[in-house]
Amino acid sequence: MSVTAPYGTSWPGRAPVAPTEDDPGEKADECAEIMVENGMGSRLGLVRATSGAEAMAASGWSGPLNYDNDTAVFAAVVAD
Repeated sequence: MSVTAPYGTSWPGRAPVAPTEDDPGEKADECAEIMVENGMGSRLGLVRATSGAEAMAASGWSGPLNYDNDTAVFAAVVAD
C-alpha cells in the first residue's frame, strides 16, 4: 500500500469558493459569541486578505515555531 493511499498522487486543485453574502463583521461577531459561550480561551481577529495564505503573512502569524521560523513556508502550502 502506498503512503498516499487512498488519495493517490494527483492534486485535485483548490476547492471552489463558496458564494457568500455574509458581512465579515457580523460573521466575526457570531464566531466570537460561540467562543465565549463555549468558554474557549482563544482570541478572534479579522485580517484583510484575499486568501488564507495572505492572512497568515499579514497577521504576523508565527506558526509552529518549534518546527520552522519562516511563516512563508506554511503560507506557501496553504496557498497551493
